[in-house]
Formats: sequence, C-alpha cells, structure tokens
Amino acid sequence: MKTKNSSVRARRALLAVARADANMVLDELRTPAQKKQKYEPATLCDETMETMHASGIALEDVLYVETTHHRCTIDQFLDVASTIVYNSGHGLREISASLRIVGETFIMVRNEYDGAEWWEVHQLGCHKPWTDCIDRRDVLQNY
Repeated sequence: MKTKNSSVRARRALLAVARADANMVLDELRTPAQKKQKYEPATLCDETMETMHASGIALEDVLYVETTHHRCTIDQFLDVASTIVYNSGHGLREISASLRIVGETFIMVRNEYDGAEWWEVHQLGCHKPWTDCIDRRDVLQNY
C-alpha cells in the first residue's frame, strides 16, 4: 500500500527527471558562447538595486512601490524582493507587470519580451503642483 508521502516523492522524482531532460535539450541548442556563460539566479532585490544604481537613483529618491492593489515603502518591497529568486531570461513571466517603483522624477516599470523580464526607468519632467480638480480643458485634446 502506497502512502501519501511516497506518492508525493515519486511525483517529485519524475518532475526532477523531466526538468533534467529539458535542460539537456536546451543545452544542446545553446551556442558555445552561451554555454560558457553561467546562469546565476538573482533575486528581484539584486536586479532592482542594480537598475537603480545604473540609473543614478538612490533609495531616498523613491516615494513608494505599488502594484495593482497595494502600496508600500521601498524598504518593505526590498525585504520581500530579497526572497524572490527567479530567472529573468526567456520563459514565462514571473514578476507582476503591475509592479512599479515611483519617485518624484522617475518611474520604474516592469517590461517583458518573449518571457525575458527587466526594469525600465522612465524619467519624468517636473511635476506641476496638484490642484483640487480638473476641468474640460484639461481633459479634451483640442479645447
């Protein structure tokens, strides 16, 4: 009689074999230059910090980080992002497209092409001061 644990172990073993077979096929398709490159899994935190550094953005410049339903500080985001190890190369999208890092003069958005993911930094112009409301002239194109 099979126990639940042995059934789970058997499924995990089959998945491991399937992954190994898939990796062997992918290795055969890689060019010699690609084979020399070692894949180093990175955390979302590492990728975020590298992009911010390359763009001259300091942690203090970030106003907040948001997704479709939540908003948090950069420190709270980096705590979570440091636990997310993922492959930013080709494959399925792993990081939410709604993730944004917002500052007064920039916004960092997630971009993706054919499964490859990265941060894209958009520099913003000077912000105009907030007003209490907008009117038709603000909304209509040719008013």
